[in-house]
Amino acid sequence: MKFTNLKAELSDELILEKLNCTLNSPLHDELLEELLEIKEEAQGLLCPFGAMAFGELPKQIATEEYPEGTRIVYVITTVGDAISGYIEKYFNEGDYVKGMLADALADTCLFELEKSWGHILMEECRKAGCGISGRLEIPQDLSMKTQKIAFETIGAEELPGIRLSDGYMFYPVKSICHVFLLSKETEQFEIGHNCRTCRNKSCNMRRLSPVALQVHRKGMIETIESKGEESIFDTLQRIWPDYSAVCGRRGVCGKCRVQILKGQVPPSLEDKDYFTEKELASGWRLSCKAYPLTDCELEAAFEEDGFSVLTAGAKNCAGPATAKRQGYGIAIDMGTTTLAAQLLRLSDGNVLDTAVSVNHQRSFGADVISRIQASNTGKKEELRNRIRKDLGRLIRRLLPGGQDRIRPDMICIAGNTTMGHLLMGYSCEAMGRLPFAPVNIEEIVGKAEDILGGEARKAGLDSEVRVCLLPGISAFVGADITAGLLACGFDTAGQVSLFLDLGTNGEMALGNRERIYTASTAAGPAFEGGNIRCGCGSIPGAICHVEIEADGSAEIKTIDGQPPVGICGTGLVEAAAELLRRGFLDETGRLAKRYAKEGYPLAYTEDGKVIMLTQKDIRELQLAKAAVCAGITILVHKYGIEWDEIGHVFLAGGFGYGMEPEKAARIGLLPGALLDKVEIVGNAALLGARMYLTVSDADRRIEAIRRVSRETALAREPEFQDCYVDAMYFEK
Repeated sequence: MKFTNLKAELSDELILEKLNCTLNSPLHDELLEELLEIKEEAQGLLCPFGAMAFGELPKQIATEEYPEGTRIVYVITTVGDAISGYIEKYFNEGDYVKGMLADALADTCLFELEKSWGHILMEECRKAGCGISGRLEIPQDLSMKTQKIAFETIGAEELPGIRLSDGYMFYPVKSICHVFLLSKETEQFEIGHNCRTCRNKSCNMRRLSPVALQVHRKGMIETIESKGEESIFDTLQRIWPDYSAVCGRRGVCGKCRVQILKGQVPPSLEDKDYFTEKELASGWRLSCKAYPLTDCELEAAFEEDGFSVLTAGAKNCAGPATAKRQGYGIAIDMGTTTLAAQLLRLSDGNVLDTAVSVNHQRSFGADVISRIQASNTGKKEELRNRIRKDLGRLIRRLLPGGQDRIRPDMICIAGNTTMGHLLMGYSCEAMGRLPFAPVNIEEIVGKAEDILGGEARKAGLDSEVRVCLLPGISAFVGADITAGLLACGFDTAGQVSLFLDLGTNGEMALGNRERIYTASTAAGPAFEGGNIRCGCGSIPGAICHVEIEADGSAEIKTIDGQPPVGICGTGLVEAAAELLRRGFLDETGRLAKRYAKEGYPLAYTEDGKVIMLTQKDIRELQLAKAAVCAGITILVHKYGIEWDEIGHVFLAGGFGYGMEPEKAARIGLLPGALLDKVEIVGNAALLGARMYLTVSDADRRIEAIRRVSRETALAREPEFQDCYVDAMYFEK
C-alpha cells in the first residue's frame, strides 16, 4: 500500500522547537526571521510519500519481549532527496543557521506526516480486522536490521528514490521506518509515540506528558499528577512530606513500596533484587525507582507517620535548676529521625508541656549522609524549609493562645552537626568529603526570625526571642552529644564513663572531666528498622519485645499494644538474642536450616501477611552492631584503660531506652563486662538543652566538656578493621 499526496502543516514555532528555541528564548526573533527567509523555498523542495505492509517479526530481529511471529505492520515514509541537497548547500557555504533551520523544517515535515498517513493506516487495519496496540522504536526496541526487513517486506526498492545502505540506513536521509504492534481489537489504534516508554532519554525532542496516579491510602483515594521525569516516590512526596526514603532513594530499604493495581510501571533492577517473582507479578514496586509509563492506580503502603518519640530521661541526670533566669523557655532535641520539644518554667525547671514530631526531612533519607548528599545536589533550601516548618509546628503546639498566652524568652536547640547546618542553611559540601570540615560548630545565638524564618512569626514568637543552637565537637559528634555529656555530668566526673547514643549514626564518648575521647560510627539504619525486610520505625504496632519458646514459637509485644505492622530496632535485637539463646542462630550469624531460606516468622499482620526476620536482616544487624562494638573497643584501647575501670555506661536515645541491656549483651552489642554498669538515661540531648536554659553555669560546663574532648576518626585507626571483623560474631 503506497501513500501519496501526503501533506504536513509546518508551523514556525514547531520548527523552531526542534532547535530547542521557544518563545522565551533570547534568539527566538532572530531565528524566526532567518526561517521566514528560507521557508517557502524549502517547502517547495519537499516531496513526501511512503508505503506500508503487514507482516510478522522474523527470527533474525525477534526479541524476548517481542518474539518471532509477533504480528506487526511496517511503514516507511520520506520527504525526498531534494531537501537534503538544499541543507548541504547552506552548510557548505558556511551559513550554519539556515542549514540547521532547513534541517529542522525537514524533520518537522517528516514527523508531522503521521497525521496525514495515520488515518489511511487505520482504515487498512480495520479492513484487515485488526487494531494497533503500540509502536516499537528502532533501535531501542528492535535492531537496525529491522529497517532491512521492512524495506524488503514493503518492496521499497520499487519506490522511486528510496534505497538502503549496507549499514541499514535509508536514503534519502530524511526517511523513517515505523513498526507497529497489531492487536485483535479493531477499535484500538495507538500509533502515537510515547516519550515515557522510549528508551532514548537523551533525545532533544523528548516531551513527557503528565500521567495521573490514582492513589489508595488509608481508605482514601486521591488522584495526583506525575510531572516530567519523576519517580512515583517524587510525586507522592510532594503531597505527603512524611513519605520516607530511609535509604536516601537508593532502592534498598523497601520502605517506599507501592502496589500497582492498574497501569504500566516496569520493574527496576532494584525491584528484582528486593521482591520475589510473585510479588513483582502482583505489582509491587519500590516507588523511588518506579517510573510510570501510563496513568496508574496504586496502593501506597507507607504508614510511618506515628513515631513514638522519646522525651523521658533519668531524673537524676540534669540536677535541680539554679534559677538562671525568670520567665519561660523551650528546649528542643532536633534529631535526624524525630523531634522533641518541651516548654519550661525557667525559675524551677518544671516542664509545662511537651510536643513531638517526625523530622520530615526523613523523606530525603534516614541518615545524615543522605541529607548531606541531598543538600549538595540542590535540595539545601528545601531541607531548610522542611526543618523550619517542623520546628515552627512544635513551638505552636507548646504555646497556648488567648489571654493566657505564654511568651518564651529563649529557645535552646540540641542537634547533630548536620541538622544544625541544614537549619542554618550552611553549605554541606565540606561535610561530604575528607577532611569533613563543618562550617560552624560553635554556639549560635540569633533572633528567632533569622533562624526559623517566617515560621517564627507563624508560631507567634516575639521579635526579641532568642534562639540558641548548642555547640558541637566535630562534624559527626554534634551538639546533641555535647548536651548529653552535660546531662550525664561528664564535666564533673572523676571516674571514667562510657556514653552511647545508638541509632543510624552511633555516637560514643569515653572519659571524665579531664579527658574525653569521642567517635562516630556509621551503624546504618538497622537500629531504626531501616534495610530490614519487615522493618519499621518506632510506630504503633512495631514489634519491640520478643520471647522465643523452645519449640520455635514467638511471643511478641508491640508499641502501644497495637496489632503488629513490622519490627523496629529493639525488636530486631531481641529477636536475634532469642534466636541465639534457643539455638536457631549460631555465633556466625547463620540461621538454622529450617529458617535459612524464608526466614523466621515473628508474627502476622491483621491482613495475614507474615512479619519475617530474614538471613539478610541478621547480616544487617551484624554490620550495625560490629560498627558500634569496634568503636567502643578502639576508644577503650586508645584511652589506655581496662574494661573494669569504666564506672558507668550511659545508654542514651530512643533505641537504648527501649532495649533490654541483657539481650543487647547476649549478641555482643554491649560489652558483657559492663552489663551491670549500664544506666539508661533516655533523651539526654533534651535534658542537656533543658539544663542550658535552667542551670546558671551550664554554658561554662558545656565549654569545659568541649575543651577536653578529642574526636577519634575510627576508620583511620590501624586496628579498627580487625576489631570490626571480630565484632561481627554473635558472642558476649
